[in-house]
Order: sequence, then structure tokens, then C-alpha cells
Amino acid sequence: MSNVITPKEGEKVLMNLRKSVFTYGKQMLIFAFSLVLVALVVTFLYQYSAALILSAILSVGAIGYAFYYFLIWFYDVYIITNMRLVSVSKKGLFRRDYSEIEYADVTNVTYQIHGFFATLFQYGTVLVAGPSVIELTNLPDPGEILETLKALVAATKQKTS
Repeated sequence: MSNVITPKEGEKVLMNLRKSVFTYGKQMLIFAFSLVLVALVVTFLYQYSAALILSAILSVGAIGYAFYYFLIWFYDVYIITNMRLVSVSKKGLFRRDYSEIEYADVTNVTYQIHGFFATLFQYGTVLVAGPSVIELTNLPDPGEILETLKALVAATKQKTS
């Protein structure tokens, strides 16, 4: 996924980060419920052709739904290099938002964990402030990412001093 960015001279990709799969719990439950419904219809109403057609339509819809959210998860990526932080957010099938911040411009890095499931599964949001704020949402182990970013910012500011 590092081919999303054009590396600068001397730049190395250190991490590719994606959202925690636990943030898609609702979508996974809907997909699982659809499959259970299809299994029940096929098991108990197999003699009715309308029920089989309905179950086929529901199956295709459920697979399409799961594939759509897989694409959103896969193409929503945060790239940490040795020079900058890049955020590529997929907003639907036909929109992609791109933002970046150089470590020399970073003024503050914080993280937040909100909610029961976020606390339970240890995912949260890392906020990187500079001329603008970049939110790295729903990342697993945000504390570790925070420490990595703080070290990169400190190293960059030490080089420029």
C-alpha cells in the first residue's frame, strides 16, 4: 500500500496502519445475520422457488455489503515514513481524501480511547497537530503509535536544530 504515496528522496516507509477490524463489528454482525437468515430459508423453505430466489438475492447482497466494507477498510490507510505522516481515507467507492504532515511541522501528538469496546479491544484515535490536525482513527494500540510518532518528531526537530 506504500505505492499510494510518491516517496521523497531518502524517504522510507516505516509503517502502514489500518483501522482495527473491531470497529466494523456492526457490519460483521449484519453480514453474519444475513448468512444465518439465508441458511434458515434454504433449510426450512427449500421447496418454494420464491424462497430460494430470495435467499440467492440476499446472499449476493450480503457478499456485496461485506466486500464494500472490506474495500473501505483496505484502502483506508495511514502511512508513517521517516519524514512525514500520510493519511489516505476512503470515503465510499469514488472518493479518497489524502492529507500529510511533515514531522518538522508537528506541534502536538495525543491519543484518545473512547467507549467500552474501544477500551476492551484497545483501539483509539491518534491526533497529530500542526498547521492542520490529522486524525488517525480506530487504530489498534494507539499508545505505541503515539510513542513512535513522538520519537520521529523529536528526531526530525533535533536534526533541524
